[in-house]
Amino acid sequence: HEIEGELVVMKSTFDGFFRTELEACLCRLGVTRVLVCGLITSACVLSTALGAFHRGFDVLLVEDCCADRSLARHQATVAMYDQYCFRSVSTRSIC
Repeated sequence: HEIEGELVVMKSTFDGFFRTELEACLCRLGVTRVLVCGLITSACVLSTALGAFHRGFDVLLVEDCCADRSLARHQATVAMYDQYCFRSVSTRSIC
């Protein structure tokens, strides 16, 4: 459950930016860097990371906070896009 006063953006597709208020909310707050995590790395996580990248955000994918239907698929997705559309980081490196 969300914390009282916390912003919650509901999405209906893989991409958290597509037809949502996410970009407008982040811009109002002056956000320039987005940390992306979640399920499924090769679908929703990737789509949202690409959505952020295409909108000019600095995108960090928190790899150890993502998962896919298989470890191999997760690792392949990260390897394919790391250093192109996002930078892969760990929770340890950002905390």
